[in-house]
Amino acid sequence: MKIVIVGSTHGNERTGYLLVSRWIKNCEKLSRQHEYKFLIANPMAAQKNVRFIDFDLNRSFGPNFGKATGYEKIRSLEIKAELAHWAGREPYFLIDLHTTTSNMGVTFVLSKSEALSAWAVAESQKVTSESYILFNDLIDDECRFVDSLAPHGCIVEVGPVAQGCEDLTIIEKTEGAVINLLKALEEKPQVNKVVVNGFEEVGGMAYENDSVIHPNFINSDYRELAPGIKIFQKKNGDVIEYKGERCFPIFIGEAAYLPNNHAFTKTIKTSKTFSFRKQ
Repeated sequence: MKIVIVGSTHGNERTGYLLVSRWIKNCEKLSRQHEYKFLIANPMAAQKNVRFIDFDLNRSFGPNFGKATGYEKIRSLEIKAELAHWAGREPYFLIDLHTTTSNMGVTFVLSKSEALSAWAVAESQKVTSESYILFNDLIDDECRFVDSLAPHGCIVEVGPVAQGCEDLTIIEKTEGAVINLLKALEEKPQVNKVVVNGFEEVGGMAYENDSVIHPNFINSDYRELAPGIKIFQKKNGDVIEYKGERCFPIFIGEAAYLPNNHAFTKTIKTSKTFSFRKQ
């Protein structure tokens, strides 16, 4: 199968940049049953070690390129044209590599309701330690992710690791997750449908005024959050408890979301069924 592996969609997420740069030179560790294209999505941001130059590239692939401006709009046009020329009319699978400052282990993000992507992720999750599946297929059409360009694909999000830094453990976990995906894609699914258990985003929580994540709550990604649990602490020492519906928080204290005052994302456990189209 044709496979695209993308790194540096966000320039300060060094894991993807390192792995893709390595595989461009030597990809012997990857399955030999696929045809590969490796892509550094945002080379200028990677060079400067910043998330983006003018606009978040991973929100720049909607029908009208979202609200993309400047360098990232140019890159979104270039990437779309490059992949279309490379793939032709053949289907392909796109794996976009990301990291998070939150304690989310290996998270396979499904941003499309599509059976092959769901099946590959479900098979990979079975053999990837400390891994989770996140459904994120309701994203605004104007802010689509890089993997929306492909007929099939997913995001591999691994953490925790600081922005702009390389962590060998995170690099190894990311490489292992990719190898597991590629192994799954060596075979055609022998089923008519696939049932996938995972987590689905249901909202977010903003920081309270003058507060930070409570020390007992940090690193609690994917653990059940119930009313009464301490989630924030103000600088004067006051503690704020959670008052909402039970949920499973992720992206707790994610550094990239601080400018938006986003403290964490709420998810619920869910199960989804994906049916394969009859050939």
